[in-house]
Amino acid sequence: MKYNFFKTTCLFLFVYLLTSTNNFAQDEGLYSELKNTFQKKYLSLGVLFQTVGDFQIERNLSGHNGFIIKNMRVKIYGELDEGIGYNLQTEFVRSPAVLDAKTYYKFSPAAIVDVGLYKAPFSYEYLTSSNQTDFIYRSQVVNELNVNRQIGIQLRGSLAGNSFKYAAGVFNGNRFSASGNDNNDLLSAARVSYSTDLSVNKSSKIEAGVSAAVSNDKSVSIMGINFTGKRYLFGGDFRLTLNKFLLSGEAIYGKLKHPDNIEQKPLGYHVTIGYSANPKLQFLLRLDSFKPDTNFKRLDKILVGINIFPTMISQFQINYIMPEKENIKHHQLLVKAQVGF
Repeated sequence: MKYNFFKTTCLFLFVYLLTSTNNFAQDEGLYSELKNTFQKKYLSLGVLFQTVGDFQIERNLSGHNGFIIKNMRVKIYGELDEGIGYNLQTEFVRSPAVLDAKTYYKFSPAAIVDVGLYKAPFSYEYLTSSNQTDFIYRSQVVNELNVNRQIGIQLRGSLAGNSFKYAAGVFNGNRFSASGNDNNDLLSAARVSYSTDLSVNKSSKIEAGVSAAVSNDKSVSIMGINFTGKRYLFGGDFRLTLNKFLLSGEAIYGKLKHPDNIEQKPLGYHVTIGYSANPKLQFLLRLDSFKPDTNFKRLDKILVGINIFPTMISQFQINYIMPEKENIKHHQLLVKAQVGF
């Protein structure tokens, strides 16, 4: 009976959101007032709140059916005299609570130096903020192989009218640790990307990028294991929008050399197509594939997504996930409600 109730409730929510999309009022006046109040060049405040419902008819994943607070974040950032800027972001639902703690010096748009804790320059999807990702959770390969937030220093900038962007830096390699680096070696990471508008009204655009990272790790969690050894990561991505249509993808390849001369070569990718029925309603379809190594089975998933944007600071996302060769009872339904600015 509880599953019938669950399916009826989800169907009602789905129909309600779709049929009421055009009735949501987007109060640009209030949004402008909010920005004028909380977002100044020298001091800005950002907030992100996300609640996710997670359901399976027959649970075979970790956790339980129900609801979680996915993110509850506060960000303070700004830029002062002489190009000195800062960014502090905290997370209230997990530990450590500090997500970003960065200062930067802006010589020019083409040369900015960041120092502190922040996302290392690798992977388009990982560098995309949590409140702007196409799906509720990032792809398998990005979750398993991204280099995450790190403490370090990087040089970044944009050239050719913001079309060409680059970032390169050195980091501890063991994510955030109050005790500092876990060895005397550093992680090096770099990313370059190019984007250009394909139409005068900017409704069509293409962006492509490549990323690379290398490190000698003492004890880092990768793919659920405690890895020690040499790590090489390479990635490529693209994102094409043509008016209402979207085509995007990303692939990441890794080489993990263990001290006993054993090598792992994980490889994964995701490809997404999308269609925006109107500015407030988007449909998505994704193939998500990841193979931890040549001797492991490839994990394929198909995701169907619906993104609804009631106002300029709110969003609903519905994801239906179908793992390859799994019974329909093991399909997963995710529903997210979000407010952020």
